Amino acid sequence: MKTNHQRNFKDSKSNLRRCSDWFKSASRNTFRNKARIALQTLNARDPDEVIFPTRNAHGEDIWND
Repeated sequence: MKTNHQRNFKDSKSNLRRCSDWFKSASRNTFRNKARIALQTLNARDPDEVIFPTRNAHGEDIWND
């Protein structure tokens, strides 16, 4: 039978893993979005124009160029 301490330790390890997975995916998504904004900005006709995503009613990004 496991002691309370062992059980808590196991739970905290799985929570930590879940947390780090979330941070990894969040940072990957942030990098992807930054790369996409950079590409859109490079493709803009006016070099001074910076493009930001806007969202439609469904929460999807709309890219204006």
